[in-house]
Amino acid sequence: FLYLGRLAKGKNVETIIKAAGILAKNHDFVLNIVGDGKERYKLETLAKKLKLDGKVVFLGATQRPWEYYASAGCFLFPSLHESFGMSPLEALASGCFVISSSVGWIGARECAVGVIKCIEPGKGAFEWAHAMLEYLKNPANVLGSSNDHSALLKSAFDFYPYSKDQIYGLQKESFKKAVGWK
Repeated sequence: FLYLGRLAKGKNVETIIKAAGILAKNHDFVLNIVGDGKERYKLETLAKKLKLDGKVVFLGATQRPWEYYASAGCFLFPSLHESFGMSPLEALASGCFVISSSVGWIGARECAVGVIKCIEPGKGAFEWAHAMLEYLKNPANVLGSSNDHSALLKSAFDFYPYSKDQIYGLQKESFKKAVGWK
């Protein structure tokens, strides 16, 4: 599993660490947390308290996120609110399955195509643990029978037919709304 982003309260990383704590006793996995921020010490303390050494690994900030996406099977995006949310899009483009809060551009349409498992914002660790367990039990059923997700991603983006320029426009409009620009 991979989380990549700022370690800030609204990003809700605490919930996926607690979900990892629920799964840790009976399942083999690693949750790599890439990023930095004001919540890092608190999150590291929580992981230690839950005895998640080796299960939850804090890797710090990076200027090369694509290297982490490329080696991840499943990307977690537990944010409580987002104006857009670029990380899930980058993860999808890298072939990751995504488990995400339905925030920003991620809604029912995107969840329907099967490359994103959606969880309502603010749902707790048990819901996240359940979604993570579904992935752990059989990632092939989640992602299709091969490790090449390009056909699945193509169908997702055919269903969600935004070009790079359109995505930039959506992000720009979302940002304007978030900061109150006209």
